Amino acid sequence: TENVTVDKRWTIEGENAVTNGKLIIDAKNVKISKITIRNAIEGVEVTSSGSGILYSIKIENCTYGIKMIKSGRIDLHNGIFRNCEYGVYGEKLTGVLIDNSEFSENENALYFLNVSGCSVANSKIENSTTGFYVSLSPYVSISRNIITDCEKGIVLENSNGDIKDNFLKNNDNIDISYMKDSEITGNTIQDGNTGILMEYSSGNEINGNRIKNVESYGIRIMYQSENCNLYNLSLIHIS
Repeated sequence: TENVTVDKRWTIEGENAVTNGKLIIDAKNVKISKITIRNAIEGVEVTSSGSGILYSIKIENCTYGIKMIKSGRIDLHNGIFRNCEYGVYGEKLTGVLIDNSEFSENENALYFLNVSGCSVANSKIENSTTGFYVSLSPYVSISRNIITDCEKGIVLENSNGDIKDNFLKNNDNIDISYMKDSEITGNTIQDGNTGILMEYSSGNEINGNRIKNVESYGIRIMYQSENCNLYNLSLIHIS
């Protein structure tokens, strides 16, 4: 199947169409829904000229489910991503919203580098090497997600934002480094090796988290992580 380029402000409803080619978004404010994309290098590529809203997109067996580099804002609702090297990959852009989507059996479910204003909410991430990796990204919001059976649940490096009200059950659950003035609040974490690992991260608030049945550390704070506030914590059956 040939690649399809959308270079005008169109609304496309696929009526559950299936394609093996790449969909290229090369226009502003494109709306695309009800399409399944399989077996491509990039399922959806958003160019530097592209932005839009994606509804009910299903992407399987691709290197990149969605690839965005220096693009405009993308909103994703009700997406399904399975067996991709990168479910959603974003680099050097502003504004990504992911809501009510599912990621399973991916190498990296969500992977963002230098993305300002990234929000992931109400989504399910499972059976992946890394659930959510973010680096060099301000204003990150990760809330009300279910992240399970990953080697690493959430990894944040050189970023700031909020990790709130998530459920995590992974080998390593929350791993943050060089993160400042951020909140990790209201999460439920169970099983795995470590609940929350914080390195080189100062001025953060850890509040109201419930951590149980982890093997090594409920919360481990290391290496120049100063002036952090910890309160209203529940640590149960920590080995």
